[in-house]
Amino acid sequence: MNLEKVHYLLTAIECGTFSLAAEKLGMTQSGLNRQISSLETELKTTLLLRGRRGVVPAKGAEPIIARLRDLMTAERRVHEEIAAVKGLLTGSLTIGPISAFRQLGCRSSSSSFPMLIQPSRFQRLKAQMPNSSSG
Repeated sequence: MNLEKVHYLLTAIECGTFSLAAEKLGMTQSGLNRQISSLETELKTTLLLRGRRGVVPAKGAEPIIARLRDLMTAERRVHEEIAAVKGLLTGSLTIGPISAFRQLGCRSSSSSFPMLIQPSRFQRLKAQMPNSSSG
């Protein structure tokens, strides 16, 4: 099973439409549909219902989709553990505007208090972690 196809499927479900998912993934809608259809063929089951309003998990597909999410989480953890063995920094860092942090009702005493990072510092941080992704 190709984990990239699983990622495409989960992104389509997360976005709710092929158009949004394709844009997020940097591919065409038809290419995305082909990849997900290929995964469904390989698994011999329909995972998505496609309609004018978007995509939703097919009836009975939720447990399979949950296992596919677990699979992707396990794959990410394997990569993090390999990086840890090599002494590389791993994990996730979410960067957003301070206004969004306040809208969530967070207070300055929170253990996840935001750091203010200027664009130039962000670029240096990105350079220090070349395997990181943004999006």
